Amino acid sequence: MASSSASQASTRREPQFLLVQDVKCLHCGSIVGQLVRDSRAQSGGHTFRPGQNCDPQRQSPRGAVRCCRCGGPVYLDDMERMVRVVNEDLTPPRRGRRPKVDR
Repeated sequence: MASSSASQASTRREPQFLLVQDVKCLHCGSIVGQLVRDSRAQSGGHTFRPGQNCDPQRQSPRGAVRCCRCGGPVYLDDMERMVRVVNEDLTPPRRGRRPKVDR
């Protein structure tokens, strides 16, 4: 029983709460990407994930994101809350030589 509790103590399941918003084009309605941020972050920390077949570098001269299809302006759609569970391995890496491989 001690080994099973030791194996449970070596990994930790850490929940991560995310807020996700779709970035959509105002003219053609296509999804340009998603804006993702940690719900526990006070400010900033936004990450833009471009959609499929979308060039993330397409921006206006002022640096605003534009639509990949028509070049139109974009807006943020409804916010969705997501929970992602991340498994962390807490065991330290083994030290020493690797075992010999038989040939």
